[in-house]
Amino acid sequence: MTRHRALQFLAFLALTIPALPPALFPFFQPYTFGKTTLFEIIVEAMALVWLSTRLFRAWTIFTRPYLVKIALLTFAVAATLSTLFADNPVTSFWGSSARMDGLFTLFHFVIFFFMLAASFAENAWRRLMQVSVGAGTFAALYGIAQWFGAPFVVASGGEIFGTLGNPSYLALYLLFTVFLAHHLAQQESKRETAILLYCAAAIQVIALLLTQVQAATLALAAGALVAAYPHIRARITLTRSAVALISIGALIFLFSFSANFAKLASLSEGGASLYNRIAVWRIALSGIAEKPLFGHGANNFESYYLAQKNMGGVPLPATGETFDKPHNAYLELAFSYGIVGLAAYLFFVGMIIRRARAFPALWGALMSYLAFLFFFFDTFASLLVFFFVAAFLFSSSPEENSDSAVQKTVSPFTLVAGGIALAAIFFTFHFRPLYSAYFARQFLMQTATTQTSNETLKAKALRHHAFNAPFIERAILLAERVIKK
Repeated sequence: MTRHRALQFLAFLALTIPALPPALFPFFQPYTFGKTTLFEIIVEAMALVWLSTRLFRAWTIFTRPYLVKIALLTFAVAATLSTLFADNPVTSFWGSSARMDGLFTLFHFVIFFFMLAASFAENAWRRLMQVSVGAGTFAALYGIAQWFGAPFVVASGGEIFGTLGNPSYLALYLLFTVFLAHHLAQQESKRETAILLYCAAAIQVIALLLTQVQAATLALAAGALVAAYPHIRARITLTRSAVALISIGALIFLFSFSANFAKLASLSEGGASLYNRIAVWRIALSGIAEKPLFGHGANNFESYYLAQKNMGGVPLPATGETFDKPHNAYLELAFSYGIVGLAAYLFFVGMIIRRARAFPALWGALMSYLAFLFFFFDTFASLLVFFFVAAFLFSSSPEENSDSAVQKTVSPFTLVAGGIALAAIFFTFHFRPLYSAYFARQFLMQTATTQTSNETLKAKALRHHAFNAPFIERAILLAERVIKK
């Protein structure tokens, strides 16, 4: 296998991670911790291959495009400084195992962007997009199977979450893959393949609607309008406008008879949810005002929220629940990384949007994604596809045979050396969290089945003081309280 094919194969693997079923991740918090850890390991393997080629030399900060690299690196530096001076630097570096939102994971996404943007030609990008669309379709089908109560999938109990563990996670991920399918269909010369891609997009739209996430449905509509705008502007007539309005009105009328529409359009539910969001946003704004320059560091909002709650005097969400995030990605960025980090991020995103205007479908995907982030936060799956699309838009599109080092077959010595390096990285950063998460899951499953506490499994789960240890300890404590009642 050549180094280029190795890079491409690893990129394929990374893009399929969101669609992998939870049964493949026998860990505590498998949907986020397990999948993000696998992504980190794949990126580390890609980096070892990438550094053995000359591709990284051709895509340094001193080559075009300059500004997007400077913006992303400025954001990474701001995040690093925020972590160093964070309320809890350890938590900011690793993040929580439920969110995997620390600096360590962010670095992997930054490296992922640089490697993808420097490594692939046009044909490879098409194949990568096809893999991403396939992954999105599988995740959507898994969610639809949950809706029908299929016995071979994890039960969802109502709102579907597919292979991502949360309805909002699935909806945010599908916002990207729906438009990727549309983008590929527009570029496809074979009519049969284009029809197949639109069928995949339709399946994903159905799954997105079945998640019953209001903000995602509105974001999808907004993104569709953005994607269609260039075509509408060129062909709009009074008659076509009237037909479109009548068609949309008829669809809304028919859909209004379903129970899902009642939830989607419920003013009482929407008002309560918005009230809760605004209450949390106010707390985030007060935190931003306290540390405006570099913020509090990632994954420190929950402790700040609890401190404000205990002090009193601030409006709290009516539900009384504790929020570990502001549920607004932009406020979260400002709270975590300060105004400097937010400005660098927005500049980076602005350059991506500007480049995406040449690709209406991708433009629509980005606008729907950014709109949804006003009411939610980024996840592993959404960041994966976001950086993938960004890398495509700024790719240097090298010829696959332009570098002999890329096409050179991996030698046995290089393979062994790379394997040793990857093993060293794995045991340094990943072994202990995975070990703890595996035995924590075994303990929790056995406790739920037997209603007894297995001290051997408990000791193994708590053996290593990894970054996920506090979350595992909390879960074990709650499980033991339940069986004692």
